[in-house]
Amino acid sequence: MNAIRHKSIGARSARGRLRPRPWYLLLRFMAYVGLFLLVPAALEGSASPADLAYADLESRLEVADAKEVNRFLSRHQGSVAAERLRELWLRRLVRERRWSDYLAAHVDNGSTERDCWHRRALLGTGQPVAAFAGLADLYLTGRSLPSDCDPLFAIWSEVGGLRSELVWARIERALYAGNPGVAAFQARYLPAEQEPWLELMLAVHRRPSLLLEEAITSERSRCDAATTDPGLWSAAACRGIAEHRRATAGLNRGGGAVARVARRAGRCRRWQGPRAGW
Repeated sequence: MNAIRHKSIGARSARGRLRPRPWYLLLRFMAYVGLFLLVPAALEGSASPADLAYADLESRLEVADAKEVNRFLSRHQGSVAAERLRELWLRRLVRERRWSDYLAAHVDNGSTERDCWHRRALLGTGQPVAAFAGLADLYLTGRSLPSDCDPLFAIWSEVGGLRSELVWARIERALYAGNPGVAAFQARYLPAEQEPWLELMLAVHRRPSLLLEEAITSERSRCDAATTDPGLWSAAACRGIAEHRRATAGLNRGGGAVARVARRAGRCRRWQGPRAGW
């Protein structure tokens, strides 16, 4: 059988090697050409109209106008292609600060980043009350938030909405969650006279043994002299530092003591704000 097969597709050369006949090579070439022609056609036939329209619009999204994009989003609403394009389109609008166009295309997808985009768009279109509504719930977290939220918090702080008690509450949460970088970042929202106390909290968080050193306990006299200033620690809170200094056994355990120090330091401001949900 092998001899018959070899005879049909080729002939042996003088050295005994099988040499394919020309017609066999031609058939193989035609098969490869057909494969490359048919597969893309089959794939194109299986693509949905939304996918084809997405591929066209995504390739020129940087120069597309809002009417064309919104028409695509409306026509293919709910499809995967529409949501992929919406994300790219919203990013462009935020980058270019085209807030009216942003509001026309916005759909809440539950992400923190898009929530901040939406609030910034409300601010940019003169709707500060709606932009700041419920913002404390978003801000009060121990984890890092998207960088696109920072401009929103900066404006909120400038207009007096981001009060120092909220800032300290987030600092407490960040330290408790083991995110000192997040806590340190909040210094930009604190009054200048309160920043040294944040530095002290961060130093103790990094090295709890500082509570055993004279440099920390010497702060007690400064606190005692400043109890009339609501922006500084109270004498009772400073006495709490001395209590933690005596708790050497707890300090040796590390993280738990630091969390207690953070919670105690969190009560070292004399604010009147609500503590519900902190």
